[in-house]
Amino acid sequence: EISSESLQLVPLVNTSKIDIRFNGNTLPKLDIKDLFSKTEFFEDKIFDYSIDLGDTRWIIKFGFSADDLSESHKGSVNTLITDEGYHITLATRALGTAFTNIYAGVTPSDIKYGLRIFALTLCKEPQFTSQTKEKLAKIPGLDEKAVVSKISTDLDKIFKANKLYFNAIHARTIEYKREMGKLALKDYIESRIIKGGDSKTSRGLGAKVYDCSTGERTKAELFVVEGKSAAG
Repeated sequence: EISSESLQLVPLVNTSKIDIRFNGNTLPKLDIKDLFSKTEFFEDKIFDYSIDLGDTRWIIKFGFSADDLSESHKGSVNTLITDEGYHITLATRALGTAFTNIYAGVTPSDIKYGLRIFALTLCKEPQFTSQTKEKLAKIPGLDEKAVVSKISTDLDKIFKANKLYFNAIHARTIEYKREMGKLALKDYIESRIIKGGDSKTSRGLGAKVYDCSTGERTKAELFVVEGKSAAG
């Protein structure tokens, strides 16, 4: 007995341009919106990424909830439905690394606020925590640091190509952390900096502060700084 969800994984991992049919019907590729059917996606956007690294292939699809900042994930190992484990951890870590490469005032784990992610890996001899294969324990011989480094570097390009979108994700993350008391004043000031390569560019008034966008004095703060390193 094959689940409909498992069948949808087959064309997703197919690297050739071949229609795959089952019982006379062309199999549709897995749609992340079907996996997170109760989620309204921020700006209705989903991002797709895939790469072959040695003996593994990675397929990552992700987006963010428009109104719910909890994190949710789904996944697969080969064509097994495996929603927990190593592949989810590495994919999320790569996303978080890319996030902190570009934006200040956030940690890699902050990428989880509102995140909806699907991660699939094709690999040889995956090891699971149990016979039910519901959680991936590890992939033997995998260079974890190299995988996270390569994927995060590629995701940097996606972030930069969709600058306005991820600026908004960053802004709401900072605001949420402030409301929850999880953001120090120094980190808030640094969060006004957009990082990129070896340089730092601002969004507003110079390299250290953010141009005020509200006319309500109760919602505005004034920072008086001096010199290029004042915010540090």
